[in-house]
Amino acid sequence: MGMKLVFRTRTGEWQGQVNLQREQGDMTVIPQHTASQPLPLQLRQATLQAVFAQQQLTLRTHWQSVAGQLTASVQLPLRQGQLRPDSPLQGQVQWQLADLAPISHALWPQGKASGQFAAALTLTGSWQRPLWQGQLSGDRLAIQAEQYGIAWQQGQ
Repeated sequence: MGMKLVFRTRTGEWQGQVNLQREQGDMTVIPQHTASQPLPLQLRQATLQAVFAQQQLTLRTHWQSVAGQLTASVQLPLRQGQLRPDSPLQGQVQWQLADLAPISHALWPQGKASGQFAAALTLTGSWQRPLWQGQLSGDRLAIQAEQYGIAWQQGQ
């Protein structure tokens, strides 16, 4: 973990950065619904960086685990060191999951899912009204939820 941050300069501008990086250990997701078991993420890498420079906050993160990886970034302009509701957003998310099976019960306890999943998303709009656009894709998708009459296999 590293940190270098100057909260305000003479001009009122925030400067500096904060870096957080996983060195060892794992994280576990504990689902809200009682039907699911805790889900260890089996992390290989996890980083988070916040950079304050030139009246802008830039956040970047990268997570890699046995299940897949997530890379995201967002840029937010600051006015007098503050984030306003009408502040414009600019961001990207890339997410790939090698197999949905290990996480499907934690996300959806009534059913089962498997197959590969990927998302490439852009974020625009404002802090108050974000707008997501992008593409979701899957390969060899299977979703089973017998109580709803769903038995979908080999989907794309």
